[in-house]
Amino acid sequence: MFSAGEARCDRWQDLAHAAQTLVAQSSSGASIKETLAKVEALLAPLGVLETFRAYPGEAMMSALKDALARSDYSSFSRLTNRIAKAIITGSYRRSASAWKLGEEGETELSDRLMKDYFDTGDLAKPYFEVLIVSDDPTPEQVRQGRAELRQLRRPEDPFVYETVTVPSFEEGVIGVVMNADVQAVVIRDNFRFKSQFDAPL
Repeated sequence: MFSAGEARCDRWQDLAHAAQTLVAQSSSGASIKETLAKVEALLAPLGVLETFRAYPGEAMMSALKDALARSDYSSFSRLTNRIAKAIITGSYRRSASAWKLGEEGETELSDRLMKDYFDTGDLAKPYFEVLIVSDDPTPEQVRQGRAELRQLRRPEDPFVYETVTVPSFEEGVIGVVMNADVQAVVIRDNFRFKSQFDAPL
């Protein structure tokens, strides 16, 4: 029996291998139909499961899906490999560069906030995630809330934390069950009960 964390690593490794195969087949002119279907089948459940984790986050997942939609298989493979390695090694817990989109770009403010927080010289700080159950926040509200919390951080903090925001009770429960990094929960008023996902466990 695998833990949710081990299953997550396996899913990302499978996607990274399929993405590499897709690049190789595309470059050689071979048929990519079967491999592309496999990549899409692997990516779809990850798109749901990763909503319960801070990393890789909405921006990276969107960049991944956009690269695949544009048939930019090389960029898709590179980003998939970066995410998979960061998840397997846990480097996103210690390094601001794991959160950057690279060539896709990231806002200077967000980059500076992450850089200031991680560049303290102490890579052994405990990492955890805070689950926020809120009433249907927009993606912009989630980003703004995350940025505001980052501004409250101080280099002398004895830990590193990130936030995960979900809009319902069911997703809150799933987030706690699926994400071992969740160590605190903030519950706001008027959240709904039912999940937006139809994915029974």
